[in-house]
Order: sequence, then structure tokens, then C-alpha cells
Amino acid sequence: MMQEDLFSSLMADITALAWDRNIVAHAYRVMSLARITARRLEISQERISRLSLAALFHDIGKIAIPKAILDKPGPLTDEEWDMVRHHPELGGQMLLKAGGDWASLAPIVAAHHERWDGRGYPYGLAKDAIPLEARILTLADAYDAMISARVYQRPLTLEEARAEMQRCAGHQFDPDVVTAFLHVLDEQEVPPAQERSRCEAINYC
Repeated sequence: MMQEDLFSSLMADITALAWDRNIVAHAYRVMSLARITARRLEISQERISRLSLAALFHDIGKIAIPKAILDKPGPLTDEEWDMVRHHPELGGQMLLKAGGDWASLAPIVAAHHERWDGRGYPYGLAKDAIPLEARILTLADAYDAMISARVYQRPLTLEEARAEMQRCAGHQFDPDVVTAFLHVLDEQEVPPAQERSRCEAINYC
């Protein structure tokens, strides 16, 4: 497939994903939190720009997951979870195929469900083997999921979410990223948890 065709295919996928307003809104919230956290960690502007784009497209692999599973009003079965767990890898593959600057986002998108302790997916990466941008994205993504309402689970309060991130530091999350993220929450005016549709099924620790 020609480079132009791959780009057109990716654009079609992005357009399809954009129809799900919950996923798009989630992506913008995650992008904002990730950018501020990256600045706190004094990452270069070039890397922050790459992280921002990766945050916007981190769930693009979900277009390959049946909508009935993504919108399921209850816990997923083991088989459904297996399908959902493929979305980071699928997203990374799509970006690699698009080539150019898109390909530079692939390692971040593919690793945004890896865990600091190596028990994440899809590759079981641990600690510094996970790109720093992906470690930041992981926490921003998880935080937004924590404070978002789901059909079968109430949102955590901001205090509960803070406690959960601290509890998972060194297990699911990079401890240094957690510290920076909590400083970000202290310094900005964070709105209270809102009623949001379920946009991410996530394992904590």
C-alpha cells in the first residue's frame, strides 16, 4: 500500500473514532493532563508535542473492537477483555503503517497499558523499558477513568483517586510520574468528577 493510501486509511479510522464523542472527550482530557505533567517533569517541547498527539490517538485501536463490547453496560467477560487488551497494540500498528511522524507515536500508544511492575499489556514491559511518555499517558488515562462514572461503578472522588494513585505508585505507575501528577493536581483547579459515559475499562493494581 502506498504511503498516501496508508495516510488516507488512518484518517478514515480517526474519523470513524471521532463519532464516539465520549472517547474524543476522554482523549482531550487525557491530553491536557499529560501535557501539564510532562512540563512538570521538564520534558522537551518536542517530546511534549509527540505525547500530546499520542494522547489524542491513544485509543484509536478501539475502532477494531466491536462497539457492543465498548458500550457494554456491565463487566466484561474474559473473552471480551482479551479483545479490549489488543487495542494498544492495534493502535501502534496502525500508526506504524501510516509512517512519517505518525510512526513516532506508535511506541507511546502501544505501551499506554504497560505497568511499572511489568504486569501490564501487551508486551509486559517494566520500569524504564516503558517510554516515559507512555508512563505519563498511562497515569493520565487511568486518572480520568477513575473519576469517570460507569454504568456499574461510581466515579471516585478526587481524594479517593489521589489515594489510589499513591497506592499504585511503584506497582502500576511510575512513582516519579505519580509525584509530578499529584503536584499538577495541587496547582490547578480540577473540576469535580462528572457524570461521564464509560470510555475506558481499566485494571488498577
